[in-house]
Amino acid sequence: STSLPSGFRFQEGITGVVVIATDACGNTSKCEFTVTVEANCCKNPPKLSCPPDYEACPGSSTDPSVTGNAIAEPGSPGCKQPFVSYVDRINVDSSCYKEIDRIWIAADPVKTALYSSCTQRIVLKDRQPPKFNYCPPDVTVLSDDKCEAIVNWKNPEAEDACGAVQITSTIPSGYSFTLGLTGVIAIATDACGNTSNCLFYV
Repeated sequence: STSLPSGFRFQEGITGVVVIATDACGNTSKCEFTVTVEANCCKNPPKLSCPPDYEACPGSSTDPSVTGNAIAEPGSPGCKQPFVSYVDRINVDSSCYKEIDRIWIAADPVKTALYSSCTQRIVLKDRQPPKFNYCPPDVTVLSDDKCEAIVNWKNPEAEDACGAVQITSTIPSGYSFTLGLTGVIAIATDACGNTSNCLFYV
């Protein structure tokens, strides 16, 4: 007799089979062997790795060629290469702040019920204020006989990682100053309202 007959449908893994030989007088001996079934079937969902979260300036491209692509591979040896797609869910959408949850999906092309998903967050936002490349040094001048002095200086210069910068000043170059110490503040503002200041004294 045998614990499992020849032609039995085995599950994946290792199964022991025992064969017992019995003579007419009840004497027995046995033979044991194992049957190993290695996985060669498609039963697990694809393995999916999301690209890292991505952040850039407003207006930047959100194409996967820029923000990164998900990588998928079959979940089981018998599975075919999965099909990868994505769906964008927009959480915030304004000129200076856009937030997208990109949901990547890897599905088995044959067994569509086998799929995996992961989420990549994409943020387009200008977080950094402008940076001054040049701020005029403090200036000391002599007044005229009316105790005033017209003072000129090279205009401050600034740049921003995400675009153009507008620079304004509390007092313009060429202003007529009276006696004493006067502070001049230059303000650099980017398109999203981030500001930085440059201070010098006359």
